[in-house]
Amino acid sequence: MGKRIIVIEDDHACETILRRVIRSLDPEATIDWEESAEEALFALGREHAAGREYDLIIADIFLSGKTTGLEFWESYRDRFPKTPILITSSLPVNRFFDAVGHGTIAPPFLAKPFYIGECKHIIEGLLSA
Repeated sequence: MGKRIIVIEDDHACETILRRVIRSLDPEATIDWEESAEEALFALGREHAAGREYDLIIADIFLSGKTTGLEFWESYRDRFPKTPILITSSLPVNRFFDAVGHGTIAPPFLAKPFYIGECKHIIEGLLSA
């Protein structure tokens, strides 16, 4: 059975790239797609209640809805500490670390636009952890 991944992203241009990268690593992966952090938290809770967990969460910082990807990460990390998360954004990496806080252990970060090799390498590492 393939890995279970949830992507939280409202930019559909990223969908093709992420789906291809994930499928190249695991052709049988289940990929759920949500456009807001609120929808994703609902999906995570529903899956957890059903005894299913995701193997990876990929979340953009800027999303539809009221909650950012960073706010999602802050609330999610206590509720689902075993599930790795990858944060994506068009923010420069230094602004990402400013937003997270320099004293905080930050999740892995993938800058947009994606470089396919880098994207594949990071996702592969998180899925094998």
